[in-house]
Amino acid sequence: MSDTYISIVPVNVKANEVSLLAEKVKNELIRRKVINQDFIPGSNAMSVVVEKDDFFKSLLNNKLDIIKTRQVFQNGQNGTETIKCPNCSFDIIETNWIDVVEEWHSNSKKDSITCPKCSETNSVTEYIFEPVWGFGELGFTFWNWPKFEDSFILELENLLSRKVKIVHGLL
Repeated sequence: MSDTYISIVPVNVKANEVSLLAEKVKNELIRRKVINQDFIPGSNAMSVVVEKDDFFKSLLNNKLDIIKTRQVFQNGQNGTETIKCPNCSFDIIETNWIDVVEEWHSNSKKDSITCPKCSETNSVTEYIFEPVWGFGELGFTFWNWPKFEDSFILELENLLSRKVKIVHGLL
């Protein structure tokens, strides 16, 4: 059986905000018993997921990983279907976009792509990946958890004071 994951990636987190925001979310999830001190599903984990089958709670790999380093949160074996320009929606999947992703990851400040259709230049982080990818200094990866309730995602966005990207992955 393959592992699945859901990464919740807050957008526009600066390096000096990572520890505070990570701690804030961790403490809130523990307080609400969504996870326990060991980062495995807590007694209230079912309250934040859509499917009410608690099978995931019995899996060996069901922890929350908190990633506090610059990372590309991609979707593993789910593939990449389109990468659209945020200005004109032109699909750049046939371009050399992966090199720009690597530049972003290395923090080289050379993370921009000029759209071949509209000629607008944007960071690769602004392009619209389908399925969704996230780019960030902070992420919360839940291993083998079912889909989250929209209300839970909204609560996290409010707690973090920013929008999040939801990345569904498969190993």
